Amino acid sequence: MIHAPAVVAASAAVAVLLVATPAGAAVTITPPQVDGGAAATLGFTVTFGCGMWPTTDLRITAPASVTGLHAVDKPGWIVSTTGSTVEFSDGLLDAQTSDTFHVTFTVPDQPGAVLRFPVQQTCVDGEHVEWNATAADTTNSAHVAPSVAVRAPSRALTSPPTSPPHASSGGIRPLWFFPTLAALLSLAAGGWWFTRASPRRRR
Repeated sequence: MIHAPAVVAASAAVAVLLVATPAGAAVTITPPQVDGGAAATLGFTVTFGCGMWPTTDLRITAPASVTGLHAVDKPGWIVSTTGSTVEFSDGLLDAQTSDTFHVTFTVPDQPGAVLRFPVQQTCVDGEHVEWNATAADTTNSAHVAPSVAVRAPSRALTSPPTSPPHASSGGIRPLWFFPTLAALLSLAAGGWWFTRASPRRRR
C-alpha cells in the first residue's frame, strides 16, 4: 500500500526536478573571438538536455549586423535558415551527451563589438530553455546568451612599398638617364659628321 504522503513527496520531487532542470542545461560557443569583416564559423555546443529529456531542436538567432548567415548541414537533423535565425530540428541528442552545431556568417567590421546569439533549446517533453540573458542580468545569470568578441584583423603588407620616381631601384631608370643618353648620342653624331666633312675640306 502506497501512502498519500509518499505520493505527494514523490510528485513534489519530480516537479522540482522539472522546474530546476533548465538551469542545468548549457550552450557554449567557440571560438570566443572572430576577425571583423571576415568570414567565420561558430560552434554552438549543447552540453546537457533538459534534466532527463533529450534535446530535439536548437534555434539560434544572430544579431542584425551579421550577414550571410548559414547553418552547416548536420547528419540526423533538419537544417534551415530564415533571415537572422538558423534552426536544427527533428533530431535527438541524449541529455547526457554533448554535441556541436555550426553556423557560418560574415562578421561586421566593428572591432570591439560583442555579438550575442540568443539560443532556444527544445527538449522531448516540449520544454523550452531560453538562453537570451545578458551578462549584466544578474536575475537570469544561468541563461546568458552565447557571445563572441570582434577583434581587428591583422593587415599584413602584401607587397613592398614602391620606390619614389627619382630613386634607382629595380627596373626604374633615374631621371638623369635619358637626358644624358640624348647628349651622348648628339656628341657621337657630331663626331661622325666632323670626320666625314674633314677630307672634303682638305681637297
